[in-house]
Amino acid sequence: MKKPNIVNFLKFSFAAFFVLLFLTSCSDSDAEQLIDKVLAGEHRTPSNVNRDKFRHPKETLLFFGLSPEQSVVEYVWHSAGADFNAQNLAKLIDEWNQIITDSGMAMNGANILTPTVSSDNYDFIWVMKWPSMSARDAGWDYWMANASEQWTQSIEGIMSFDPDNAFAFRVVDFTTPKVETNSESFSNRFHFCTFNEGYDNSSLDTFKNEVDSTLWSDTYWHATLEPTFNPDPKPDFVWLDLWANDADKDMALDKFMESEYAKKYLEMFSCNTADFNGTVIR
Repeated sequence: MKKPNIVNFLKFSFAAFFVLLFLTSCSDSDAEQLIDKVLAGEHRTPSNVNRDKFRHPKETLLFFGLSPEQSVVEYVWHSAGADFNAQNLAKLIDEWNQIITDSGMAMNGANILTPTVSSDNYDFIWVMKWPSMSARDAGWDYWMANASEQWTQSIEGIMSFDPDNAFAFRVVDFTTPKVETNSESFSNRFHFCTFNEGYDNSSLDTFKNEVDSTLWSDTYWHATLEPTFNPDPKPDFVWLDLWANDADKDMALDKFMESEYAKKYLEMFSCNTADFNGTVIR
């Protein structure tokens, strides 16, 4: 097994990156003061400032406890084997978590995404969240040297994966939910979109401002993503919706479809969507 070779950093705004350079060397109060100073900077456009009441950038930066290096999220496609079932998967998750804990490697969390509609490419996606590229590299170096051989034996007949099918996205923009939840499950939807004729990134910014002015559900939040690889065809942007559960998702989507923004969405963008149910495993 070779090390996955498609991975990159999560990307925030320039202002957020400036904050990250100093956060770990600051006290909590110093970090708050630095964020306040950056958010008040003249470099920020009126559009960015107007969206603060929806995105809560200060609270989000403090909540994630971001490091000087930008975070990395890795999506690894997996296929189920003949012996795949809930019990065997639970055992593997326990074993995997024990390996990660014993190694001491830095990992911010992990989850499993299961598509709501079956895919020819995968049965589920194993997602790993790293605090930095150096932490990711150190984690994989440990894995290759100490865990890979045993893990290959453990998963035989239950599941399999090709390390080349590991993909990363830069986070260009994001909001936070009105109500944070501690649920072990969630629902999400990816929109892989291209701009229709006459529309561009400024149109997307306007659309974001309008969408963020409405409370679709208490647990709803979204992010716009940029692939670090070269899919064919390559989307102009990827929009990710997230909810605490399917009920919140259905309520929010019904509300959206009844709004004026559904028509604007179709006018401005051509999108393919993919829906998943997520389970937190670490």
